[in-house]
Amino acid sequence: MCKFYIVFLLIFLSFQNLKSQQFWSKTYSTYSSCTISNDNTYYIVGDFGFIIRSVDYGTNWNLLNSSTSLNLNSIISFSNNSLFVVGDLGIILSSIDKGNSWKNIPINYKNNLTSVCSFDSLNILIVDESGWILKSKDGGI
Repeated sequence: MCKFYIVFLLIFLSFQNLKSQQFWSKTYSTYSSCTISNDNTYYIVGDFGFIIRSVDYGTNWNLLNSSTSLNLNSIISFSNNSLFVVGDLGIILSSIDKGNSWKNIPINYKNNLTSVCSFDSLNILIVDESGWILKSKDGGI
Protein backbone atom coordinates (compact mmCIF):
# COMPACT_ATOMS: atom_id res chain seq x y z
CA MET A 1 0.00 0.00 0.00
CA CYS A 2 2.91 2.33 0.80
CA LYS A 3 4.40 1.74 -2.68
CA PHE A 4 1.08 2.74 -4.23
CA TYR A 5 1.12 6.09 -2.42
CA ILE A 6 4.72 6.76 -3.40
CA VAL A 7 4.01 5.97 -7.07
CA PHE A 8 0.83 8.08 -6.93
CA LEU A 9 2.76 10.96 -5.36
CA LEU A 10 5.50 10.77 -8.01
CA ILE A 11 2.94 10.79 -10.83
CA PHE A 12 1.06 13.67 -9.21
CA LEU A 13 4.23 15.74 -8.78
CA SER A 14 5.30 15.04 -12.37
CA PHE A 15 1.90 16.17 -13.62
CA GLN A 16 2.08 19.35 -11.53
CA ASN A 17 5.51 20.12 -12.96
CA LEU A 18 4.22 19.70 -16.53
CA LYS A 19 1.12 21.70 -15.73
CA SER A 20 3.14 24.64 -14.39
CA GLN A 21 5.43 24.66 -17.44
CA GLN A 22 2.61 25.35 -19.85
CA PHE A 23 2.31 28.92 -18.55
CA TRP A 24 5.97 29.85 -19.07
CA SER A 25 7.91 30.14 -22.28
CA LYS A 26 11.68 30.17 -22.50
CA THR A 27 13.93 32.61 -24.25
CA TYR A 28 17.53 31.94 -25.15
CA SER A 29 18.88 35.49 -25.03
CA THR A 30 20.40 37.04 -21.92
CA TYR A 31 18.02 39.59 -20.45
CA SER A 32 18.61 41.18 -17.09
CA SER A 33 15.73 43.45 -16.08
CA CYS A 34 12.11 44.23 -16.86
CA THR A 35 9.52 46.86 -16.05
CA ILE A 36 5.86 47.52 -16.80
CA SER A 37 4.66 51.06 -17.51
CA ASN A 38 1.35 52.51 -16.35
CA ASP A 39 -0.24 51.73 -19.73
CA ASN A 40 0.74 48.03 -19.41
CA THR A 41 3.60 48.23 -21.86
CA TYR A 42 6.34 45.72 -21.00
CA TYR A 43 10.05 46.45 -21.43
CA ILE A 44 13.04 44.12 -21.07
CA VAL A 45 16.74 45.01 -21.32
CA GLY A 46 19.74 42.76 -21.73
CA ASP A 47 23.12 42.07 -23.21
CA PHE A 48 24.50 43.83 -26.30
CA GLY A 49 22.15 46.82 -25.95
CA PHE A 50 18.95 44.82 -26.38
CA ILE A 51 15.75 46.55 -25.40
CA ILE A 52 12.48 44.90 -26.33
CA ARG A 53 8.91 46.13 -25.84
CA SER A 54 5.51 44.50 -25.82
CA VAL A 55 2.24 46.40 -26.02
CA ASP A 56 0.05 43.27 -25.91
CA TYR A 57 0.87 41.73 -22.53
CA GLY A 58 3.96 39.89 -23.78
CA THR A 59 2.43 38.09 -26.76
CA ASN A 60 4.56 39.94 -29.31
CA TRP A 61 7.85 41.77 -28.81
CA ASN A 62 9.57 44.52 -30.81
CA LEU A 63 13.27 45.27 -30.72
CA LEU A 64 14.01 48.92 -29.92
CA ASN A 65 17.15 50.71 -31.12
CA SER A 66 19.21 51.61 -28.05
CA SER A 67 22.19 52.76 -30.18
CA THR A 68 24.63 50.84 -27.98
CA SER A 69 26.19 47.40 -27.93
CA LEU A 70 26.96 47.55 -24.21
CA ASN A 71 25.14 45.26 -21.78
CA LEU A 72 22.09 46.90 -20.25
CA ASN A 73 21.42 45.77 -16.70
CA SER A 74 18.39 47.57 -15.29
CA ILE A 75 15.34 49.55 -16.47
CA ILE A 76 12.62 51.57 -14.76
CA SER A 77 9.55 53.33 -16.11
CA PHE A 78 7.80 56.46 -14.91
CA SER A 79 4.17 57.56 -15.05
CA ASN A 80 4.96 60.14 -17.77
CA ASN A 81 5.95 57.40 -20.29
CA SER A 82 9.65 58.01 -19.75
CA LEU A 83 12.20 55.25 -19.17
CA PHE A 84 15.65 55.06 -17.60
CA VAL A 85 18.24 52.34 -18.34
CA VAL A 86 21.68 51.67 -16.85
CA GLY A 87 24.40 49.28 -17.99
CA ASP A 88 28.04 48.39 -18.32
CA LEU A 89 30.85 50.94 -18.44
CA GLY A 90 28.63 53.61 -16.87
CA ILE A 91 26.10 53.85 -19.69
CA ILE A 92 22.85 55.61 -18.83
CA LEU A 93 20.03 55.93 -21.36
CA SER A 94 16.76 57.81 -21.05
CA SER A 95 13.67 57.94 -23.21
CA ILE A 96 10.72 60.32 -23.00
CA ASP A 97 8.68 58.66 -25.77
CA LYS A 98 8.08 55.06 -24.60
CA GLY A 99 11.45 53.88 -25.92
CA ASN A 100 11.07 55.04 -29.52
CA SER A 101 14.24 57.11 -29.13
CA TRP A 102 17.01 57.06 -26.54
CA LYS A 103 19.32 59.75 -25.20
CA ASN A 104 22.71 58.82 -23.80
CA ILE A 105 23.34 60.65 -20.53
CA PRO A 106 27.12 61.07 -20.38
CA ILE A 107 28.80 60.73 -17.00
CA ASN A 108 32.48 60.37 -16.29
CA TYR A 109 32.07 56.95 -14.68
CA LYS A 110 33.26 53.64 -16.11
CA ASN A 111 32.07 51.08 -13.56
CA ASN A 112 29.28 48.71 -14.54
CA LEU A 113 25.94 50.06 -13.34
CA THR A 114 23.85 47.15 -12.12
CA SER A 115 20.57 48.52 -10.79
CA VAL A 116 18.38 51.61 -10.93
CA CYS A 117 15.40 52.63 -8.82
CA SER A 118 13.53 55.86 -8.20
CA PHE A 119 11.08 57.66 -5.99
CA ASP A 120 9.83 59.67 -8.95
CA SER A 121 11.18 60.79 -12.33
CA LEU A 122 13.58 63.27 -10.67
CA ASN A 123 15.03 61.34 -7.71
CA ILE A 124 16.95 58.37 -9.10
CA LEU A 125 19.36 55.97 -7.39
CA ILE A 126 21.86 53.82 -9.29
CA VAL A 127 24.03 51.07 -7.82
CA ASP A 128 27.26 49.91 -9.42
CA GLU A 129 29.05 46.58 -9.27
CA SER A 130 31.32 47.78 -6.45
CA GLY A 131 28.45 48.84 -4.21
CA TRP A 132 28.69 52.57 -4.87
CA ILE A 133 25.41 54.46 -4.99
CA LEU A 134 24.91 57.30 -7.44
CA LYS A 135 22.07 59.74 -6.85
CA SER A 136 20.36 62.22 -9.13
CA LYS A 137 17.89 64.86 -7.97
CA ASP A 138 17.20 66.21 -11.46
CA GLY A 139 16.22 63.09 -13.40
CA GLY A 140 19.77 62.51 -14.61
CA ILE A 141 19.88 65.66 -16.69
